[in-house]
Order: sequence, then C-alpha cells, then structure tokens
Amino acid sequence: MDISELRERKEKLKSKIVEAIEDFETENDVTVESVTAGVYRRIDNDVERIIDIKIDI
Repeated sequence: MDISELRERKEKLKSKIVEAIEDFETENDVTVESVTAGVYRRIDNDVERIIDIKIDI
C-alpha cells in the first residue's frame, strides 16, 4: 500500500469517527470528551487486538 492510499484511508477513518461522535452526541444530548478505539487485524478467521488508542477531544 503506498502513501497516497494510506492518506486516503486515514481521511475516511477520521471522517467516520467524527460522524459517529457527532451522531452519538446529538442522539444522547451529551458532549464526548474522549474516545477509545481498538485496532484489530484479521488473520484467516481469527481476530487479534493489536492496540487501544485513546483520543482526548
């Protein structure tokens, strides 16, 4: 995967995260202060958790 593909994936991911946070805040009338995301990889039928990423907003 080249750098332009990685940048495109990064932008799509950022967009989805922001949209999900905005939807959650609107639906629940709350303000989100931090988000934790799990990074996983799939090998055959097994899913392995690689790392958690905590993002303070």
